[in-house]
Order: sequence, then C-alpha cells, then structure tokens
Amino acid sequence: MFSRRPPKLLFYLLCMLPLCLAVSISYGLSRQQLVPEITSDYSNYRCSTGTHHPATFRVLTLTVMDSVELANRLCATPQVQAQYGMVEIVWHTRGFITARDIVEQNYDLFLNRPYLVAGLVPDYERYYRPIITSAPYSVYWISRTSKPELTQAYFAGKRVGLLDDFYSQSFFLLPSGSLRAANIQLNDDQKHLYHDLSSLYNAFENGAVDLITSPDLGAFSSKIDPLYNLAIEEQAPPISWFIRRDAGTGELHCAVQGVISNTINWMRDAHSDIAQECL
Repeated sequence: MFSRRPPKLLFYLLCMLPLCLAVSISYGLSRQQLVPEITSDYSNYRCSTGTHHPATFRVLTLTVMDSVELANRLCATPQVQAQYGMVEIVWHTRGFITARDIVEQNYDLFLNRPYLVAGLVPDYERYYRPIITSAPYSVYWISRTSKPELTQAYFAGKRVGLLDDFYSQSFFLLPSGSLRAANIQLNDDQKHLYHDLSSLYNAFENGAVDLITSPDLGAFSSKIDPLYNLAIEEQAPPISWFIRRDAGTGELHCAVQGVISNTINWMRDAHSDIAQECL
C-alpha cells in the first residue's frame, strides 16, 4: 500500500523554495545598478480652452517668463477656442528646435531668431511665417553696486552670470563679444552659467553674481535701487514669433499676434509682419 504523503526530502525542498527565490531576487538586485526613473523637468504648461476639440495648440518659447500667462491668454482667445481644446507651451534653449521640427511642423507657434531658423531650414517659409518681429534692441551690463566699466581692473574678481544657452545673443554671445573686444579676460571661477533666465535673474537679485547682461532694465527697476548699467555697443538682432502656415485661418494668426503683443512687454513695440491682414 502506497502512502499519499510526499517524501520528507521533497517536503523540505518545497518549503525552502520561496526562501531561495527571495534570496536570489535580492542578490540579483544588489548586483544591478539601479537607474532612477526619469521624470519631467517641468518645462511645460498646459491649459484647457474649455472646448472639446481634440487638437492641441503647441507653443515653443525660450524662457518660462511670461509663458504661463501667454498660454492662459491663448486659451481664452475665441479664435483658438474655435479649433483647439488645449494649449501647451514648452520652454527650451534656442538650440532645442531642429530642422525636423520645422519641416514636420511639430509646433504651431515658436520663438526664435530668423537667422537661426534660416540656418536650419533655408526655405522655412514653406512651413512657417513670422507674425511679429522685434526691432534690434540694446543689451546692458548691469550691476547692483557700481557703474560697469569695460576694463580688466573693473572686472577683476567679479562674478559674471551668463546663460548656458550658447546661441543666446543677450545672455551669452553679446556679453562674451563685449569682453573680448575690450581685451578683458575672466577666470573660469568668475563665470557662473545658468540654465534658464529665471535662475540667472534670481542669482543677480540675490547677490550670487555681481554682473549680468539684460535687454530689460525694467525687470529690476522695482526691486533694485540703485541699478547701474552700461549699454553694449552692438545691438541684438531681431527675434520673431513664427506660426505654422496651415494652423487655422488668418483670423487665428491675427488673434495670436495680438495676444503676444499684449502679453509680452518687450514685444509691445514690435513690428507686426501681418499688419495688413489684420486691419
């Protein structure tokens, strides 16, 4: 007569199996390099137009400053509401946009300098059109303690804030060219690079750097008194907002141009590239 009970050895093996499995998994994990999950860098903002259209109006700009307000105003614009259910705005450095983005029209609206756009796609006007363009504008060295002087003696030991956006005219190219033209050499520890404009401005306001450049003195006039400045000789070239050619009707283009000029202070006196259409 055969016993229905399993042999003792098999019984012990079955009991030990879960423990062995747990030990094996723990050992395997200890041998792996754990890679953290990559999360959002918080470089975007979305708002709803209050309609049920499936399309999203996508905007690419260069700084978080004014971005949220711009998106919210676009969401509240009837011409946008008539075609789009959402507005999404993202902010990245000038070098972020690619030729593929332009040819594939990955954004409905973006901000950049015309010469950079033409360098990426010489016939970009097949895909996008400028709707509002700034005039060339002045950029200033600014200081909280004394009037800037383009001399080696003045810059000696001073901490200079710059953007790490090496395409930026106002915050990297023009200040670098200004120093070079004056034969001023900075040590590496004098240069402080910031990834975004808000961080750069905050560093200046908090005294983490002694000098920065900016085209907008008004951004500091209510916070820093006295504020000292020196204009850089060379002006910054124009910058434009480009809209996707097949993004809606002319009414939409005119409405978007109006929102930009009424939302972004430094674009209030800009040239409208579509003024005749918007009369």
